[in-house]
Amino acid sequence: MNRREFLSYSLPATGAVMLVPGLAQARLMSEINKQFIDNEIFDEYDIVINGAGLSGYFAAIEAAKKGLKVLVIEKRPSPGFEITAKRKLWLTDKGFDHWEPALIQLFFPIHEKQEIFVEGGTGPNNSHFEEELLLFAGSIKKGLLRNLLINNVHVLLMTDVCGIITDGKNVSGALLACKHGLFTVKCRQFIDTSDNLCFSRNLIKQDYKIEKVGFVLELLGVKNPKRKIIKVPEKLGLLNNEIYIHKGKNSDH
Repeated sequence: MNRREFLSYSLPATGAVMLVPGLAQARLMSEINKQFIDNEIFDEYDIVINGAGLSGYFAAIEAAKKGLKVLVIEKRPSPGFEITAKRKLWLTDKGFDHWEPALIQLFFPIHEKQEIFVEGGTGPNNSHFEEELLLFAGSIKKGLLRNLLINNVHVLLMTDVCGIITDGKNVSGALLACKHGLFTVKCRQFIDTSDNLCFSRNLIKQDYKIEKVGFVLELLGVKNPKRKIIKVPEKLGLLNNEIYIHKGKNSDH
């Protein structure tokens, strides 16, 4: 597959993410564009990864560092769905002392400092409050996409995997669906990192039951927001009859 041909599929999906204000810096665009200026042609990927969540991201980066040709498929408009799509904009600080500098830069990029107005925090970008590290969804989206592209990982956003091609023992391709229609991509290996592995479970017709789900409501204009737990009536049907309040990275969230 010629990389310019690949762009005809990927740019409608990634362009809106790549060209947002603050991302299109000359050095960054140079890093990203360098992967598309050669004339490399290949017939199949070594690995196709379904899902650009954190598991899919780290699997893709490690595979690419070993010289493998990797394609990541994500049905949403940006990577990092566990954080960005679900709006779970906090992490526990457990184990943070052992984070590598590259990981800290991914979650807490230095350029986001100008957007932070909340006071009283410590740690990276003053984002550490009590036992939690607060995040910006925009920083995560940009950082994940940037790192995938500069590590020569191909990314198809707003594209879904609807099947795999196999002889019963080995995978030889994946069937993809997007606004351009249905098409196949050849691959030697397929890794499913979709949310709760729902794609694989449905593929093998595994019975499963959803027992609990989580919802995040983002509140604006909150006075003195703090992390706390609120007890609620049992009739609401919430787990442990509790609502968890998490401080946001903006001053009034």
